[in-house]
Amino acid sequence: MMVRIDEWLVETLLQQVAPDAARLSATHEFSVNLSGASINDPAFLDFLLASFARHRVPGSLVCFEITETVAIANFAQAVTFIERLSAIGCRFALDDFGSGLSSFDYLRKLP
Repeated sequence: MMVRIDEWLVETLLQQVAPDAARLSATHEFSVNLSGASINDPAFLDFLLASFARHRVPGSLVCFEITETVAIANFAQAVTFIERLSAIGCRFALDDFGSGLSSFDYLRKLP
């Protein structure tokens, strides 16, 4: 259910922000904490890209928070996820940084 909840949350956010996106982009950034299940689901990435395009909301309005553990557990998927969304302007933050067992070397390799 976590992927469906994340989809609902992002869809609702983009729907609400869309009418004022141009004005908000100069002063606001919305943080969205994503579940590991969503980050590891390739269909969720496609959903996000389509949603941003459909609502015409610049990616720069959204900062996705992902946990350190999820980013390292499926490193290749996390890198693809971050790269594709960064390309449309989204930003990323590591949630729970330092609480996992990953090495700083892995984290430095994240885009």
